[in-house]
Amino acid sequence: MEIELYNAALSGDVSFLKDARNKEIESGSEEYFLKQTDHKNNILHLGIQYQQFGFVEEVVLKGLVSKQAIDKLMNQKNEDGNTPVHVAAEVGDMDIFKLLHNYVYEETVEEEGSAFITKNGEGNIPLHVALIHGNVEVAKLLVENHPKMVNVINNYKETLLHLATMHQPIELVDISIIYNKSIDVPIEKRKVANTPYLDMIKLLLEKDRLILDHCPHSAELRDGSSKTILHLLKTIPSYKEGKDLLDVKEIFGLRNHQDKEGNTPLHMAAKNLNFYMVRVLLDSSAKQSIRNKDGISAASLIQEQFEQTLEKNQMTLEVCEAIDRANMSFLREKLHNFGNNYLFSRDSKRRNVLHKLMQISNGTPVIPNDFVDFIEEVLESFPTFIGQVDINGDTPLHILMRNSPNTLIRYVSVWSDYCVLSLSELKFVLRLLELCYTYFERYKEEARSKGAHYDRPWLVQNSKGNTPLHEALLIKNQDPEVVVKLLEFDINIVARLTNNLNETPLHLAAEIFNYSGEDVDSVIIDDLAKAYEDAAYTHDKNGLTPLLRAAQSGNVITISRLLMYFSDSVMTSDEKHGQTMLHLLIQHQPYCIKYLYKAHGNSKFEKQIFFQNYEGDTPLHLAIKGGRFFHAKHFLQGMETGTISKLLESKNNAGVTPSDLLGSSQKIPVQSYFKERGEIVPLYMADELLLLPAICFSIYLELA
Repeated sequence: MEIELYNAALSGDVSFLKDARNKEIESGSEEYFLKQTDHKNNILHLGIQYQQFGFVEEVVLKGLVSKQAIDKLMNQKNEDGNTPVHVAAEVGDMDIFKLLHNYVYEETVEEEGSAFITKNGEGNIPLHVALIHGNVEVAKLLVENHPKMVNVINNYKETLLHLATMHQPIELVDISIIYNKSIDVPIEKRKVANTPYLDMIKLLLEKDRLILDHCPHSAELRDGSSKTILHLLKTIPSYKEGKDLLDVKEIFGLRNHQDKEGNTPLHMAAKNLNFYMVRVLLDSSAKQSIRNKDGISAASLIQEQFEQTLEKNQMTLEVCEAIDRANMSFLREKLHNFGNNYLFSRDSKRRNVLHKLMQISNGTPVIPNDFVDFIEEVLESFPTFIGQVDINGDTPLHILMRNSPNTLIRYVSVWSDYCVLSLSELKFVLRLLELCYTYFERYKEEARSKGAHYDRPWLVQNSKGNTPLHEALLIKNQDPEVVVKLLEFDINIVARLTNNLNETPLHLAAEIFNYSGEDVDSVIIDDLAKAYEDAAYTHDKNGLTPLLRAAQSGNVITISRLLMYFSDSVMTSDEKHGQTMLHLLIQHQPYCIKYLYKAHGNSKFEKQIFFQNYEGDTPLHLAIKGGRFFHAKHFLQGMETGTISKLLESKNNAGVTPSDLLGSSQKIPVQSYFKERGEIVPLYMADELLLLPAICFSIYLELA
């Protein structure tokens, strides 16, 4: 296109057109006016785009060129596939659009209306373009005069109604033309899923319900996942409009329909936080107990969303301080003034009121019954609080289990102002644990009947992978009764759970319960071992099994229990240093070796005594190297002569034998040996002048 013609179209210079026409008449050609720009726009594209009515009128109606040439201009497409009519529909200038419309349907020599049903690059006819750009008057003119256009589908399978609902809430003059032509035929052909009309119905329902007034059987439509229009409605403007919608018989019948995932409209309304729709469905007797394929009912989803909404409230500083001081009177006053909703607030660590109450500090003044009664009130109203997690994944039970049994509280009673007692003396942790379990179990049964599901808090693993049982076993001097109570809760499951360090509860129990000999300690070890036997052979991140953990801690009672319960194969070595139970026991009192040899007999450990670590040292090497001669004596006593000789001559990686170590050992007087270790000299050795190496070496000499 010449630059002069281009500028004339943009500015609407009609005089230039007339002069150019005279020149073209002389040349006998009309090609000059049919030229296009680099973007393939012709003079009509440009004149319409810049709303130059006089220019467009001159081209179309004033005889600038022949009708054949005008028809060519009207049907020429630019690079986007748009004809001048598409551009007119986009611009929305009604004077220009009517001019084009009247020409095409009254004066064109082409097939009637061809320019108005031509599709652009996206498959849109001018009617579609008008709707996309919100030019309602243009769309109304076309629909009123050419109703067949409403069924034209673009490349995205969108009809007039799709585009109308997605872009503008149009008010078409003859509603029946649109709905009857656009919906009736497709419904008969597409009774099943995957129809684009369902999206359109959904949008129309959200806006005005016109579709149901004219086509009520459209409610039968389902999408590919069997969702109805009620499933797909993400919002409704008000409760009243939702209620009016459910008053339609066809819609009311859909209220309990389940999609392929088992979700009802009530499930979806809860998931979408569509509270108006939730209320409407509940008031329309929608069933809350129907479960989806995940076993979750609408009732549980509604409660969960309600709780999550309230949980966003930040716990105030005064409430935090009152909880830290165990000020139950203040908390009850807040409960009375503000109702249960204030209990949903959380602190900066996302801890709820139960989390904070379960953390009991030294010196806290507590009226036990009052404290427990308040927690019971909370659990009575919101038993699910016991399963909520903070930013570290801890439930209130995790927090409760971290309390040391030696924590001292100022116990307030009716007989005295204060007396100081430990948590273990009051059995306080045990009492709270039993209370939480009772309320959760009660609620679980009620929730199950409604189709709800909640994770059992004693099986929840926090960010470190610890369950409440793990946390309890990590506390020194833990009250065994608390652990025994925890073992009553799904022991066959919790015994298998490992934390991030690959520790089972048995690993931790093997360390914590020292050789007190109490029956309850043995019960804990026995129960955990029976619940999950593989735990005894599991290595933690440090390469230790429960037996090795017990040996590392010198817990011979635990070692003895494990040796009685499991076969000799449990006496494996650690994965990092290759050390066995006997290697690790060298660091503890010789009593440990003596006890095990006496309890299980020397033959039990004959293979173990020869086992070499990754440096090639046997337990005897380590005993002599460390000056643990009484350990060495216990290893050798009762051993056959040939076995002792073999053991004393076993070489480590450096080629050194226990005999070599004995010969090179510095001879230390008995008195100095015990004095240096801060130990009392045994009476039977008080007058001995023997040197310590002689205790073991004398045995060697006798055998030699």
